[in-house]
Amino acid sequence: MPSPSDTKAPCFDPAQPRSLQHFFEELDFWFEDIGITSDTQKKRYARRYTDFSTAELWQALPEYASTPSPSPSLYSDFVSAIIALYPEADPRTRFADVTDLAVIVSRQVRLATQTCAHIGEYYRSFYPVAASLVAQGGLAKVKRDELFLIGFGPSFSCCVKWKLEITMGLSPHGSYSIENAYHVALAVAHSLEALE
Repeated sequence: MPSPSDTKAPCFDPAQPRSLQHFFEELDFWFEDIGITSDTQKKRYARRYTDFSTAELWQALPEYASTPSPSPSLYSDFVSAIIALYPEADPRTRFADVTDLAVIVSRQVRLATQTCAHIGEYYRSFYPVAASLVAQGGLAKVKRDELFLIGFGPSFSCCVKWKLEITMGLSPHGSYSIENAYHVALAVAHSLEALE
């Protein structure tokens, strides 16, 4: 396993709890690549790749102990116990409701101009939250698509809708897929940037 200071080493930053799943996926890659199968070794390595306070917390978990009665705790139990400490890391509850999406939309609306860079950042922020909510049944796809357009503000949103209608025809339900809206928004922003 790489040294914790190695740039290739997996690292968990407790200030970014949503990265926890990725951290454990990286650890699993290393464990498989190097051939580490011992649950005790895996737990020790997981602790090594985070800060001191987090390592202490993880070591205090009952699932960390190597020899509890009646049998040793599994690494998978240890991982589950850690994920339970960080609710925002659990993919099933990471984005609990539409208010998470509303925050992203309102942040985008406040931008004075819509550049390609802003639109790309908005899409990258909006998409994972929306996809999670749709998968959980907490948001309909049509509502997702409407919310995405609202983020562009009234005037830019009208330009995007107009271009969508021209290029794709009228939508029977009044909205267009987020993917189509994203690409058209980029095209409109690019055209406006070229005029400046």
